[in-house]
Amino acid sequence: NPITSINGFSHLMKQAGPLSDMQSDFLVRIQDAAVHMSQLVDNMLNLAKMDLGQEFKQEKVDLSQLLTKVADEFKPHAQAKRQSLTLEQAVSGSQVRGDELQLLQALRNLVGNAVKYTPENGSITIGLEQKDGQSLIKVRDTGYGIPAASLPFVFNRFYRVRHTGHSEIEGNGLGLAIVKSIVEQHNGNVTVES
Repeated sequence: NPITSINGFSHLMKQAGPLSDMQSDFLVRIQDAAVHMSQLVDNMLNLAKMDLGQEFKQEKVDLSQLLTKVADEFKPHAQAKRQSLTLEQAVSGSQVRGDELQLLQALRNLVGNAVKYTPENGSITIGLEQKDGQSLIKVRDTGYGIPAASLPFVFNRFYRVRHTGHSEIEGNGLGLAIVKSIVEQHNGNVTVES
């Protein structure tokens, strides 16, 4: 994998000898770009698999356990931005049939976006409830918001909201498209409000 090679050798450069401040800055930029490219490739491969109708597991998945796992995973990221990340009392035993790894990826994308697009000192709340025989997962944040004109497109591939607060944040516009694909494969739907 060429991206792994770029990332690996960039980490070894400091061992080859002292670097100037400018060289160290360039090195950090190379490493950040390698991570971003790797995420982009992974996202594109995941979407391609979904487009090809890759079969996914049909097992019992406890959504409350998944949400607890994701909340615990992202708490350090939220704390680094002085954000509060709260998992509301989740309905225990909320089980669905599906692919646990795919559902975990969808939840990571949603919560990761909430942390990424919420400014310092903001809050993110994750909740799970049962409604009309269905499990309803909500991720709310005090982020920058999305203009009404952009709302219909946020789940499209490669779509990025260009709005105050968003332009400086790294992203490739595939995270929410992946969420939508995974949710629809599980006979669900995903919506957004701002």
